[in-house]
Amino acid sequence: AIMLRHWEELADHDGARSKYDQAISARDAAVRFVGEKAYLDAHGPAHDGVLFEQVLNHFIDIEWKTEWDMLAAVHGDRMHPSLMERTPAQRRFDALQRLFATAGEHAGSTADGRGALVNILIDQRTWEHELEQLLGGTPDPIDPSHAPDRRCQTADGRVVDPRAVVAAAMVGQVRRLVIGADSVPLDMGRKQRVFRG
Repeated sequence: AIMLRHWEELADHDGARSKYDQAISARDAAVRFVGEKAYLDAHGPAHDGVLFEQVLNHFIDIEWKTEWDMLAAVHGDRMHPSLMERTPAQRRFDALQRLFATAGEHAGSTADGRGALVNILIDQRTWEHELEQLLGGTPDPIDPSHAPDRRCQTADGRVVDPRAVVAAAMVGQVRRLVIGADSVPLDMGRKQRVFRG
């Protein structure tokens, strides 16, 4: 198939060039949401895909080595690939997540010294409930009648899982925001780590 592609490029250079140009002009990337799932969709010229693949494979390798080293510390000489806890598909997604997190740390660093910023709004009761559960406690179940008072969403209204938000906040930063009945912010604290020291 590779030889056929090369032959096609040599035999019909203009046609091959046109296909490359079409791939460049039709390039696109988007994140789409369907229920609880997010879909990352991108397409463009093959030469960019080669770079994307190399970078993703590098991060997949990091995920594999990190998991191997962690499990080897537990299993010692008995460590074997069959003991890996994640599937290859899960490892690929985690690699992509790590890639974006790394990029987010550096995004905008030359302009204003900050990385990419994601704001999640979560109400105090939901925060405390999920934090207690995450730390091994057994909080009382949330009364469904309180649903209108609950909030865990992005600034533009996209609902997110509160467990994931609290877990992410453990390594990120939080700030207290007091909102009035008309949804207008009344007071905003300084951002800080959840746990310090």
